[in-house]
Amino acid sequence: MLTELVESGAIALIAIAIIAVEMTVVWFKRMPGRLAFAANGLAGILILSALGLALADAPALAVAAALGLSFGAHVVYLATARRP
Repeated sequence: MLTELVESGAIALIAIAIIAVEMTVVWFKRMPGRLAFAANGLAGILILSALGLALADAPALAVAAALGLSFGAHVVYLATARRP
């Protein structure tokens, strides 16, 4: 069963769902720094999407697109994160 989850890329979808729930909770609690948190969460979701696509033998362009979008989300995170 675990092998099937990994080989199909479904394990990445499970991780994405967990991050999405966490992001939703933080967003609606109106916590400080939530924009940076959301950008960081989106970057994680996109990296996991790239992983899931790669595990499912998707075209390399799709994997590269997910990684490129993840980089963009990381840039937004760095621009919005509070520094001490």
